[in-house]
Amino acid sequence: MRRSKRVRPRMENFWGKRNKAMNYRSIVNLNSDIKKWIPELPNGLDLIVGIPRSGLLVANLLALHLNLHITNVEGLIEITFSQWSQFTL
Repeated sequence: MRRSKRVRPRMENFWGKRNKAMNYRSIVNLNSDIKKWIPELPNGLDLIVGIPRSGLLVANLLALHLNLHITNVEGLIEITFSQWSQFTL
């Protein structure tokens, strides 16, 4: 008995257009991209500020590589004017 060829169902979005394939990247890819990006950053950074959600992951990896402190935007706003003098943003 001959088997029939399996056909993948056609994935369409709300408007009936075919979805393009998604290219997934891993954290390892992100980490290697950050390592390549570090030489382009200015010297003398004292603090890394991450934007909530996926930006904090990038900020965290960057802070780990540069051995710097990390905060989010809300934490940056809470820093008083007297504390700003010790950080170079």
